[in-house]
Amino acid sequence: MRGVNVADRVMYQQSVSSRRFEPEYRKPVRLDSGTQGDWRGGTGHQQSGGFLKRLLFVMLFVGSALIVAELLFQTQVAPRVAITEVIIEGDVRMSSDDLLEYAGLASGDLYFSVDTARIEQALRAIPRVETVEVTKSFPGTLRIALSSRTPLAITMGGLGRQAVPVVVDSHGVAFAWGVPEDYRSLPVLGGFEIDNVELGSRLPSAMRGVLQDLEQLRLRHPVLFDVISEVEFKPIHEHRFDLQLYFTHVPVPVLIGEDLQPDKISGIIRILDVLAAQGMIRDIREIDFRGDDVIYTKREG
Repeated sequence: MRGVNVADRVMYQQSVSSRRFEPEYRKPVRLDSGTQGDWRGGTGHQQSGGFLKRLLFVMLFVGSALIVAELLFQTQVAPRVAITEVIIEGDVRMSSDDLLEYAGLASGDLYFSVDTARIEQALRAIPRVETVEVTKSFPGTLRIALSSRTPLAITMGGLGRQAVPVVVDSHGVAFAWGVPEDYRSLPVLGGFEIDNVELGSRLPSAMRGVLQDLEQLRLRHPVLFDVISEVEFKPIHEHRFDLQLYFTHVPVPVLIGEDLQPDKISGIIRILDVLAAQGMIRDIREIDFRGDDVIYTKREG
C-alpha cells in the first residue's frame, strides 16, 4: 500500500479550512403601507371622532343652558328683587331721610341695580362724614356704615361779610359751622383769615402738622390739650411760622416755635405755675421759650 504524502495532507487541510460558511438569510416580509394603516388605526380614528362629537355636543348644551338661565334671571328674577331694608350705622348726626337723599336711594330700588361704590362716593361728599362703607346682603338688605369727623379746633372763617366759627378736624377739613355742643373747650386757631370758607375745604398744608400735634395731645395727653385755649400762627415767611399759645389758667401768651411737643408744653406750664404762685404773672406781657433761655417781656408802666 502506497503511503500518503505529508505535504498532500497538509494542503488538503488548508484547502478545507479556507472555505467560508455562508448561511442563507431570509428576506424580511414587508407589509404594504396601506394595509398597515388600516390594520393599526382604523378603529382608533373612529373612537376619537366619536369622543369629539360627544364633547362638542356637551359644550353646546351647557352654553345654551347658561344663556337661557341668564335670560330668565334678567327678565324674571332681577326685576322682582328690590331693596327692602336699609340699615344705617354710625355717629353722623343727620336724619335718615337726608342720608338717603345724599345717597340717591329711593323706595323700590332694585337690588342688582344698586351701585355701592357710587353710594360711597356720594356720601363721602358730605363734609362731616370721614369714612363710609356700603354693603349689600341678598336678597334685599343694604347696610351703610358711617363715621363722623372728630372736632379738633375752631377757626374763624368769612361767610359773606361776617366772620363765623368753623370746626376743623385733624386733617384740616372745615366741616361744620359754630361751636359743637359736645366740644365746648376746643382750642381756637388764630393768626390767619379764611375768606369765603366752604365746608369741605382744607386749611393750608403748612398748618396741618400743628393739627397732627394737637391730635396727639388730645389722644395721649388730654389734660395738656384741655388747658390750651388758643394757638396763634405767627408767620416768619411763606411756609414757616412760630406758634404763640394761650392757656386757660394763665393770661400770658407764650412763644414756643413751630411744633407742640408734650414735654415742652408740660415744662412751660410748670414755669407758669411757679410765676403765678410768686405773683409775677401780672407784670409779664409775654414769655419766649423758643431758645435755650427763657425771655420775659414785662408790661409797660
